[in-house]
Amino acid sequence: MRVRQLAPTFVVAAVSCAGCILLGLLSFLGNKAPQTVSDPSGNGIATRTVAQVFRQGWGFFTRDAREDIVRVAHLQRDRWTVDEGNVTSAQENAFGLSRRSRNFDQDLSYLLESLPNNAPWSPCHNVRQPATCVEAARTSRVPEVSMHSSSKALCGELLLIRQPPVPLAFADFRTPPPGSITRLHV
Repeated sequence: MRVRQLAPTFVVAAVSCAGCILLGLLSFLGNKAPQTVSDPSGNGIATRTVAQVFRQGWGFFTRDAREDIVRVAHLQRDRWTVDEGNVTSAQENAFGLSRRSRNFDQDLSYLLESLPNNAPWSPCHNVRQPATCVEAARTSRVPEVSMHSSSKALCGELLLIRQPPVPLAFADFRTPPPGSITRLHV
């Protein structure tokens, strides 16, 4: 009786497929574990081997899809214009050639964190034309925030326009959902 030998490429392919399936299964189980990140005291993570190997789900790489969208408007020649500095689909951002949009998002996050807790957010029903909502924001006290920024787009008198994201089912609607604005001086 003659034993047939398997081709080395078949063995390598079979082991590679089995390894990929095992890693995919462990990743899936790690993301389905009730607590993949431990509390600050460290309790709970030592008992889960899967959670030790795969500590984060996809939330580490992405933002919450239900998070409010915040845009910045500047006063230029007596007119408010919305700055699209954080639009990453612009041609200058292709292949990561420009880091301006990443700096802008980081600085905007710092700015939002440094806002006073009692900063007034006024309702705005037409977020495409923030000038229609400025009167409500003008009557309230304008907070002054100091911030070291690498982006000159976040200096001077600003309007922050916050609005909820549009659900995919309503993506074809032309009217944006109502939002809110606040006025501040940086």
